[in-house]
Formats: sequence, structure tokens, C-alpha cells
Amino acid sequence: MISVLLPRGNHYIYLAVSLICLSTLLTWVIWLAITPASRHSLRGRLRLGLTLMACLAVIGSLYPYHLAASWLAAQRALDRARAHRDILQTGQTVAGIAMPAGTILHLRKIGQPGTFALARFPQPTEVDGLQVRSIRRHVSPARADAPPRETWSVALAGDQVVQGWICSHRHPVDLAIEKNGKPRFADCHLADGNKLEGQPLPMGTWLSRSQAAPPRWLLRTNGSEAATIAHFPLLPADIVVDAQSRIVSFNGLLARQAKLGDVTYPLGTRVASALDVPGALAGDLLFSPPRGRTAQYKNHSDVQAGTSVLQAPDGTVRLMLDNRQAGVVDAAGRPPDHRHAGT
Repeated sequence: MISVLLPRGNHYIYLAVSLICLSTLLTWVIWLAITPASRHSLRGRLRLGLTLMACLAVIGSLYPYHLAASWLAAQRALDRARAHRDILQTGQTVAGIAMPAGTILHLRKIGQPGTFALARFPQPTEVDGLQVRSIRRHVSPARADAPPRETWSVALAGDQVVQGWICSHRHPVDLAIEKNGKPRFADCHLADGNKLEGQPLPMGTWLSRSQAAPPRWLLRTNGSEAATIAHFPLLPADIVVDAQSRIVSFNGLLARQAKLGDVTYPLGTRVASALDVPGALAGDLLFSPPRGRTAQYKNHSDVQAGTSVLQAPDGTVRLMLDNRQAGVVDAAGRPPDHRHAGT
């Protein structure tokens, strides 16, 4: 379907008023030209007649003036865009990138290729090990407490592997510019074919590289397909992964009813790795039923919302804790936040 941009309502008002006035004026002039009686009548009221003609001409010219002003403004904008557009006639290195001849640059400052805001390449060009078709630069203004920050959004020529992850060409890949001016991979959306601990990750999962030490990855799923983490279907889910692609921590919501040991949890239960929870051991999980629902605990009372269950991976129930004791912040109007999930 082709979208059509309709003019604003004022456009039609100007058009109607101008047509009425100009058609009236034209009819009047023709009538004066062919009818002697009308000319005689006009001589008797010459001042009034000329005033009315002038008013009709002025009001009728509003629409043509509006069109002319719009056309001139568009021409000036086009001239500015052309002045800020540059096509490389020969291959050049700009902002540390070897750009081929034919590259189209949209410049922030005329005549300075290094100030390009957008670069489009005639063929895939390597940037930070990626084959890209275009670069869009984003520069945040300097603040009193921070220098200006620059990032690049690049369009991939196709799905590509980045440090073991397959990034999708359907979404821009973000690169952070370091102090030395070199780009560094920041984040992307994953293509089909990625796995985490043997389980497939949904296409479109967001991947971000952490700058903390040791280096880690943040994976975030929020589409229509659940991710299987620690044998549980979660949607959405936030997962922290180490450099060896091992899960460090995670938190998310059950995409459907699930069971661990003697406890059956309803859809929407918050599941997280239990970091820093009192009494937790390595690998333990923390479950928090959502508001208005309960978890069924075999041969025990149901687990009410507001209570979190600490369980070992084999299903052993270690503790029942109040959400606040477990570090789960349940704010009204939004899902609880597992503060101990780790980031």
C-alpha cells in the first residue's frame, strides 16, 4: 500500500477562498470588457469599485503566495542539502574508515568529510570487522560532568557473526566510539541460529556488551517467542552471560505454567537466579508468584503473591521469604524487579 500525505485543513480553506475571489474578479473584469453599461456604472462608483477589486486581488493571491513561498522554502532546503552532500570521487580514509569511491556523505559542515552524519557506501565496506552498507553518526552534546559521546549505527550487508553471536542485518548495529576514536561493538539484535547453553535464543533478542570487568554480555528478550533459561520458558527475560557464554544470572517471567519439585508456578511468575539471597547456595533459584495468583505446593498451603520461594535446582525448597526479604521490589503498576538477579 502506498501512503499518501494529505495537505492540512488550512490548505483547502486558502484554496477555496482564493478560487472564489479570483473567479469573482475575473468575471467582473470580463463583464466590464463586454458590457458598456457596467463600465458606466463603475465610473459612478470608481473608488468603491477599485477598492473591491483590490481586496479581491489581495485575498485571491493568498493561495498562490502560499504555494510560491512553500516552493521557495523547499528549494532553499534542497540547496542546503546539496551543499551538505558530498560524493567521494576517489577512495579516502575518513574518520578512520577506508571509504571507496562513490561513497555518499551527508556532512554537518560543508566541505569537511570528517564531519559526516551519514555515509552510504556503493558496496559493503569493512567497519570494525563488519561488512556494512551505511553508517549513521550520533553525537550527544557535552555536559558539565561529561564530554560529548559519539556512537555509530551501522547497517549490515547481511547477518554476521560478532564475537560468537550472529547479529541480524534487519536492525542497526550500534558501535561505541572510544577515546582513541576507534569504533567498538556495543549492541545488536540477534538473528536466527543463536544458542545459549544448548537452547535456541529467539530471533530479535537484544545483545549488549558490558564494559565492566570481567567482560559480560546482556541478553534481553521481549518479543513473541519465549526463551528457555534454566529449563524454564521465560518471556520477557534478562540474562547476563560471561565471556565463555555461560549464564551468570537471569530474571524473567514464566511464559506458561511450570513446575519445579513439589511446587507448581502459574503463568507470569517471576523467576530469577538467587544471588545474595539469605540462605541461598550457588545455582539456587528464586520464584515470586504474580499478584492475584498463587503457586501450588504439594501437601502444603498455596504460596501467595508477596512471598518468594527459594529452591535448589533439584527442586528442594530451601526457604519461604517475604518479597522484601528476598530483595524483590513489587511496585504498583509494573512487574516486580529482582534486585538479586545480577547485571
